[in-house]
Amino acid sequence: FASAAIVFVLGLSWVAVPWLARRAREDRPSPGFSDFGVAAILFLTFLTLKAWDIGGAVTTESPVPDPAAVAFACAWLTLGLGAAVTALRALVWRERWFLLSGAALLHVTLHGLVGLSYLVAGTIAGVLAAVAVAVAEVRARRSTAAAGGGQ
Repeated sequence: FASAAIVFVLGLSWVAVPWLARRAREDRPSPGFSDFGVAAILFLTFLTLKAWDIGGAVTTESPVPDPAAVAFACAWLTLGLGAAVTALRALVWRERWFLLSGAALLHVTLHGLVGLSYLVAGTIAGVLAAVAVAVAEVRARRSTAAAGGGQ
């Protein structure tokens, strides 16, 4: 149930993007929303790979693949994809906003490589992402106020 609730909330967030992305209405880049899209794709990639049971061997003792082995293999695939996409975004498009995609990759790392439960890993990544976004927003507002106050 909790995974379905998380996906539902992320889906609602995705639907709300056109109303929340004020910069996009003015045809200006919205790095946070672009990163949100990349994070969503990485998150869904990891879930899809896990659903395909990639990396989990079926044995005569167990007809079901080992969930930890599946998570481990899918984590490496998703992290490789995430590294390639991040390098492309940084080198080609000169993007510098990676907080949300970084949180998605942290979630994948904590669950697939470290072995934390899916929900615990998601909670840790989500809380750290929320704190990082809040800090970035406060810094942006302070720098805007300082720039506007000096004129």
